[in-house]
Amino acid sequence: MGYEKQDIRGVVNYYGPRLNKGESFGGKGTSKGDTKEAFWTFDSNNFPAAGENGIQLEIPEGSLIKGARLEVLETFVGGTSLIVGFAEADGTAIDADGVLETTLTAALVAGADLAGDGALIGARLAETGELVVAPTGTFTAGKARLVLEYSLEAPGA
Repeated sequence: MGYEKQDIRGVVNYYGPRLNKGESFGGKGTSKGDTKEAFWTFDSNNFPAAGENGIQLEIPEGSLIKGARLEVLETFVGGTSLIVGFAEADGTAIDADGVLETTLTAALVAGADLAGDGALIGARLAETGELVVAPTGTFTAGKARLVLEYSLEAPGA
């Protein structure tokens, strides 16, 4: 059971039972003008990480990160906090908390809509990046969706 990536066609096949449906690997949402939307849905057992298998959604180098929000779908229990940022495909950090700085578990309650407050909001990615969600402690429950707005617009355009 596993993934097979076909670079020539740009598709990924999965063989075997699908437990997480690939949601934590990222997906593209709607586009409005030069603004694009990407999203990741993850739970306490499946935080997005860079370089796991080569099929994570990548945000291109030079992209302007216009905004982000974390929609908490189910209350998180157990751990103490989360940070959200970007890393290169090999796991090298670009900015570990560049999207969402330390968010304590007390704020991760169902229905919460937390705005991105990291240093990458309003800045450009220096490298092509994959989303990384790093928990502190061990979470036993919780589910969230991160929505990221970015632009490929050239600097100075």
